[in-house]
Amino acid sequence: MLEVKDPVLGYVREMVGSHLPDVDINDNGEPELCYSLGALYTFVERYNTNKINSYFKYEDYKRNKDVQDTIQALDIDIEMFWYFLLFAYDFSYCECVSGSLVKESTNEQLQNLIKAIYDNIKEDKAFSTLKSESKLTLSVKGKHNVVIDNPNAMIYLAKLCEEGLKNLAHHLTLSIVDYKTTSPESTSVFICYFTRILKSFFKTYVKIKRKARNGDTVSLSLLLLISRLVFFTKISTNKNLLSTDDTLKQCLKEYKNHKIKSSNLEYFTSWYD
Repeated sequence: MLEVKDPVLGYVREMVGSHLPDVDINDNGEPELCYSLGALYTFVERYNTNKINSYFKYEDYKRNKDVQDTIQALDIDIEMFWYFLLFAYDFSYCECVSGSLVKESTNEQLQNLIKAIYDNIKEDKAFSTLKSESKLTLSVKGKHNVVIDNPNAMIYLAKLCEEGLKNLAHHLTLSIVDYKTTSPESTSVFICYFTRILKSFFKTYVKIKRKARNGDTVSLSLLLLISRLVFFTKISTNKNLLSTDDTLKQCLKEYKNHKIKSSNLEYFTSWYD
């Protein structure tokens, strides 16, 4: 059984405190980020109750020569890193695989409406018209639909929404979580999120990056290590991950600007770089 104070959780404790902050209200009544260990308590509870849905074991981790040799060469504590690896996997899994669907906020939906109307406006010196025929339909179950197909009404609606959003209440900018619907991301997104957390770790703990010398048999490449860990954790079974970081690089490039549409309902937060 793990306890929050256990030394083997040193890496998890520090990374959670700095990268999963809480939000507090300062003396000026403004929200600000603050140090928090909430996710550490969640991880310990999930570990002790066997809720972590992992497909890899500690014994296999210790026997993985490529991973072990690189970790030792980078002067990383093997035992503490095991628990951080397990945490990084579990957090990524809860975010990308079992997370609940996040719907657009009031602000986002209205902004999309405004943009769609404005993109369809054809400006004229005397008046504005729509480039393409369009209509808005409000469909209420069991009742008649309300249809807006007058171009002027559509344009004025966009302007009214735009003006109203300037004074939008803060809670209307928050996304809505559909707790009944899961929203699993692709394996590639899972890989990218897992990589993001591990890169944060290495940025914190690998202070000196020694270049490999001729004759060295141990890889010091952080991306190749992450690539091998992606395979080890069985996030992906692509064997190319073991010999080169090209597959990982391509994945990171392709999903660089991807926005995850799910909410982590186990840790109730997202990774903060």
